[in-house]
Amino acid sequence: MTIENTTKIEIDTKQIGNYFTKTRTNVLGALQKEMTAQSRAMHRFVTIQYLRGGTTPNRLAVRSGNLIRTTIPIKTRIVGSMLEGGIQFGAKYAPVHVGEEGKITTIRPKASNKKGYLFIPVGRSLTRAGVFKGKYAKGGVRIVKQVKIKTRVHPKTIIQLFAPEVKRGFEEAIKTAIK
Repeated sequence: MTIENTTKIEIDTKQIGNYFTKTRTNVLGALQKEMTAQSRAMHRFVTIQYLRGGTTPNRLAVRSGNLIRTTIPIKTRIVGSMLEGGIQFGAKYAPVHVGEEGKITTIRPKASNKKGYLFIPVGRSLTRAGVFKGKYAKGGVRIVKQVKIKTRVHPKTIIQLFAPEVKRGFEEAIKTAIK
């Protein structure tokens, strides 16, 4: 007894190519959307956890509000084979406060300051927010040659805190995109 069973399957390779292109586009779009959401969440977390409240070893007090205003989520984009996103600390003095754990920055007077001292307002010379009152100040001034400031916001710590959630979010975005 002989049984012959032959099935002919025709495959349109163009259709398969279109499917993979569409899937790739869906996945990239979903990942971009997720990265944008993660960047915004990281921005909210950092501004609340590290840039508000009193000064502690890992938190900065608000003085002018400039560091908070200039800390923004990075616009998500695809660069080569990488997806880029996150947050950016925009204040020019941010590297003094944001950086590798244990980094110390020494601040000295500008060369144009012939006296060679830093004049730091204290006490009644400051507003409640800790901002110098300017010409109306009637309080004390601390005079020093230099100031050493330790970083308080550590990007590696922030990334370690967010890594599990970013991974979960990306996995979910991929699953949703390929359905």
